[in-house]
This record gives sequence, C-alpha cells and structure tokens, in this order.
Amino acid sequence: MAKLGSADLSAGVQTNLYSPGASIQATLKLVFANRAAAAALVRVALTPTAVAPGNADFLAYDERLGPASPSLGDIATLSSIVFHMEGTETLWVYSNTGTVTASANGIER
Repeated sequence: MAKLGSADLSAGVQTNLYSPGASIQATLKLVFANRAAAAALVRVALTPTAVAPGNADFLAYDERLGPASPSLGDIATLSSIVFHMEGTETLWVYSNTGTVTASANGIER
C-alpha cells in the first residue's frame, strides 16, 4: 500500500485529504494519530466532488480520538471504513485540535 494523502490538520478546518482524479479508482484505509495529551474529536466525509461536505456526506462526526500515550501515541484506525473511491470523489477530514495527523493509505488502479 502507498500513502495517497496525509495532512497535519488545523483546528476546526475541513481538509481535502484525497481525491483519485479522472479515470482512477482507489481503495484506501484512513488512519488518525493524536499527538497531544488531550483527546480530540475527528470527522470524516466523502463527497462526489471537491465541494465541501454537507450534513449528508459525513461518515463519522465528532468521534473521540484518545490522547497520546507517552510511548506510542494513541492511534485510531477507522478499520471498519474501507473507502473505494473513483474519479472526482473527495475524502474530507477534520479535527477540533491542531494536534492530529490524518493519513490515507491504499492502492490506485
């Protein structure tokens, strides 16, 4: 699997993490990592184009991401959500803090 997109999220900002592009299909898994000692809230949305998500586009909304541990950091993998995307579909992520990293890993065809 390759890294298809990653971002150091800014607090309170919807971030366009990945879009396959014309004639491309992708299957990916999304991983969030919280680098802070306090919990964070994260959101995930999938839209048909690069237009910011509306209420009906959210797959996860204000899900709690635990605080980092001293040794490894708390990593939440949304393993129950495997994205199959194509064309102009866009994956959006959000955090209420500026201490969360989001990474999309997968394959393109």
